[in-house]
Amino acid sequence: DSPFKAETNLQDSPLPEFLRGAVERACLEIFKAAQDDPRLNGMGTTVISLCVRGGHALFAHVGDSRAYLVRGELIQQISEDHSLVNEQIKAGMITRDEAKHSRYKNIITRSVGFEEEVQVDVMGLVCEPNDYFILCSDGLANLVEDKEIREVVSATTDIKDAPKRLIELANERGGDDNITVIVVKAVTA
Repeated sequence: DSPFKAETNLQDSPLPEFLRGAVERACLEIFKAAQDDPRLNGMGTTVISLCVRGGHALFAHVGDSRAYLVRGELIQQISEDHSLVNEQIKAGMITRDEAKHSRYKNIITRSVGFEEEVQVDVMGLVCEPNDYFILCSDGLANLVEDKEIREVVSATTDIKDAPKRLIELANERGGDDNITVIVVKAVTA
């Protein structure tokens, strides 16, 4: 029975565990591939995923790729970075501004495939009309401020153009990492 067929409230939905399981299975497969090929030893990746269903948005997340919500004039990061600098920020050791220039900004504390198992963060929220969700790699988040992301998404007439505009902005600022961006507009019935 598919978890996508059920119309239930968020706390009774099978979708959060389905998303968690999908990321856990991917982790195991990547880990196995690395065990089978010594050249791949130690490889891992980040993941940020989104499922919009029945008026809810569900996210599964590992690493420092991000999910944002744009709702009117608000932009909010939904995911929490699994990174050394984020741990330092939470501990009060450095400020957010210092983190942007830290030599440790690319060290992640959790990744998919580096170990056999991984702890997956799963979050959910209720969608409102005209919500936008931005999923992106740290290549965007490290170079474009949250406020600028909101401004580009809000000002783009055809939302399909927003990822390209955000990538261009990050590239104009150096584009020193891969830059992946997906923008989704929630449609509620």
